[in-house]
Amino acid sequence: MTILAHPSIRRIGERCSLSRLQSGHEVVLSRSEPSFVSPQTTDALPCPLDDAYLSRKPILLRLTEDQGIRLTAQGQSKVVADGQQVVDPRSFSRSDLERGIVLLLAGRVTLLLHLLDRMPLRGVPHHGLTGGSDGIVAVRRDISRAADLNIPVLIRGATGTGKELVAQALHRASSRRDGPFVAINLGAVTPTLAAAELFGVVKGAFTGAERKRKGCFERARGGTLFLDEIGLQHHGHLMLEFILERVTNIAMGTEIHNVNEFEEILCLD
Repeated sequence: MTILAHPSIRRIGERCSLSRLQSGHEVVLSRSEPSFVSPQTTDALPCPLDDAYLSRKPILLRLTEDQGIRLTAQGQSKVVADGQQVVDPRSFSRSDLERGIVLLLAGRVTLLLHLLDRMPLRGVPHHGLTGGSDGIVAVRRDISRAADLNIPVLIRGATGTGKELVAQALHRASSRRDGPFVAINLGAVTPTLAAAELFGVVKGAFTGAERKRKGCFERARGGTLFLDEIGLQHHGHLMLEFILERVTNIAMGTEIHNVNEFEEILCLD
């Protein structure tokens, strides 16, 4: 069970394992029990919901025969489960638990009753990422595994899910953390400028090249190169494929640079 909303904002994200349900015991939920703890800290003391507007009379939780859950509200505080007020005992299926059941207590505290991934929550570095859900813990573990591998990394996800934060966390966790972190948004680079942005130019390489300019590959030497929105531009995708699969040396005007000198390449799609 996870706290989604609480009058004390710092309580959001705290969890409680209802393991007693598995052994056939009934679990009570009230202002004074059970105790919740943040999965992000190792020194915090467990604490109950402790809100004066919640009833002292507990809500009773018990597993059903089909491994769902039966909820019985006993106190005077209003209990809403998945948008409907609980007056009589109400049962939820196993699929409801897998999806997550939202409980609103007294209009003040919101809990998510859900299946808890057995993956350990403690001992995983935070990598600067906030949150304690199973998903964010999995992301942290993947960052730890990939940080020091000398291979390109592809980060995928919908807009706004924090892909750039993951890229920065990978850089900080790697052995290249003291090197530069260079980011380029290929979605904003036109086809005519893509080569110059990636590889740089030397003076006189083409009309208008009045001075030498380093490309992002050269600027990222010894560190991490972060290529954002690689999937939005066809020319950028083809150029990256050419670099990663076929090229040993990259020509930058009249100079030759070995691609192996450039370390980690992070791509977002």
